[in-house]
Amino acid sequence: MAIIIVLLIVSNSYSQETLETTINAYAPEGHHFQGHNKYSSLVTFNGNIYVFSMDDLRKPYINKIDENNSSNIETALIDTDENDIYRVFDNGHHRFTIGIDQLGYIHILGDMHHGNLGSGRDESTDNPLPDRFNGSIGDQMYWISDNPEDISSFSFVGFDASKAVPCNGLTYETLETDNDGVLYMTGRQSVRDPRIHTPGTMGLSLWRYNLSTSSWDELGGVPDNGYGFTGHDAVFPSIVWEPHGYGRDGVPIDEVWYQSYSHSLKFDQNNRIHLLTLVNADDTYDGSTHVLYAFSDDDGNTFNRLEGSQINSLPIRATENIINQGTILMTQGDPDEFYAEYFSLFWDKNLNPGFQYRQLSSMDGRYCYYDANIQESITDDFNINVIDRQGEHCTLNDGSIVIIGKQEICIKESFADGGIIYSLSDSDIPSGDDNYLLREINDAVLRDRNILRGLSIKDGRGVVISIDLNSIVLSTPSDLTECIDRITIVQNQLNISFVQNSFTKIELYNLTGQKVKSLFTGFPNSEMTFNLNSLNTSSQVLILNIKTPKENINRKFFIKK
Repeated sequence: MAIIIVLLIVSNSYSQETLETTINAYAPEGHHFQGHNKYSSLVTFNGNIYVFSMDDLRKPYINKIDENNSSNIETALIDTDENDIYRVFDNGHHRFTIGIDQLGYIHILGDMHHGNLGSGRDESTDNPLPDRFNGSIGDQMYWISDNPEDISSFSFVGFDASKAVPCNGLTYETLETDNDGVLYMTGRQSVRDPRIHTPGTMGLSLWRYNLSTSSWDELGGVPDNGYGFTGHDAVFPSIVWEPHGYGRDGVPIDEVWYQSYSHSLKFDQNNRIHLLTLVNADDTYDGSTHVLYAFSDDDGNTFNRLEGSQINSLPIRATENIINQGTILMTQGDPDEFYAEYFSLFWDKNLNPGFQYRQLSSMDGRYCYYDANIQESITDDFNINVIDRQGEHCTLNDGSIVIIGKQEICIKESFADGGIIYSLSDSDIPSGDDNYLLREINDAVLRDRNILRGLSIKDGRGVVISIDLNSIVLSTPSDLTECIDRITIVQNQLNISFVQNSFTKIELYNLTGQKVKSLFTGFPNSEMTFNLNSLNTSSQVLILNIKTPKENINRKFFIKK
């Protein structure tokens, strides 16, 4: 079966371009893809797409799809014990996440809500957890492939203290890789052991995979035990924590404990970690009260507030006037009231954060962003029809903002910019009232190659879609300042606009550091154009290196041959 190519057509009055859109693969017959933004069940590694699916019996599978040939697809069961069949519990929390480490080993976690017995599974008679999984470390469900890039066999490592995640009742676990391929995981867990329903029981935690030891390093800090929780000390580190919980009817104030900690963790082109999470800091309110932001420039070891000051101790808090408070982008009513669920994090070219939220009274999707000029958060309506809940938006390497609607995509140079709207031209791409256009965006592919890849749902089944955004780079990366005004790559044609005419070298390298070609040496014209179709290379990620007396600029891009 050949790869299906369809088009996105620009629907504004300024230009008439098309974007190449590829349907990489549909879910196998009798299967469906997951498609939920709190998790990451789609990754790309070394020319192949890996995506989770379930069959009609809720048995878990992993699919391996050739990026360049959708007919080349492998499908394999994750757990192959035919004598004690394992089926995923039928509950919205029991979803899966996939990550691949730098050596190519495939990591899969999932089917957990406060661990593997949550959501009433401990009392289930139609689909109880097989006994062979009971008593795993922290009640986790965790598999690793036996060989790199090989989906044919996996080993359950939940009982192996040297490989298991040091955790306690995971929920909303998500695996992400940074620009160097280092694997990170976030998740909500009980930071207190035993797990008991008291304020401060739950925290948002962060782990980093240690390739040299094949184990997980815990990041963050252990919450303060000085809150009267005698006998229930915090023993697991967290990155965000509050000694509060949702104030629900009929629950005494000293027994509120629930926190959603819905969160989004992403890496930008400079490998900065951006973290956004929802927090409750008011025991009388039934829901999240704060939207909290922080960033890290040292691989998650320390975190900073938006203006750059370091948060003195971890975990990060939302409560005011304490040394470890993060940046608060929104509280209930200031500048708007919000419904607590997954908030998609994105940022502009100056790294000011923004996020989509659902307005509490109208339940419509809106967005909020930090305006550095007035040093306040601003809210606004989308100019396209977006999904009201759990929408996904993102940022390109040049700082352009991608807003994903139900049937359209809008590319904006800034939060306040109206942007350019691209409409779908093919009805076979899932969209409309009941189907979202794209979920579970593969952030690494977007960072490296400006390709918007994710999952969409068609007739309850699912499809992997890739949208090439290389032809619509709108602005220049923030590090191109004194000499260079703009870089664009459209259909393998490289265009560079120079502000200053100084001695310049322009070269291309592959990811191993080998020089592919020297494009130019000398004093450039104000506009320089290079046709990259003549390169003797296959489709791959290359590094553009531009050296001037004042700057040394590197930019990754994807060349398609």
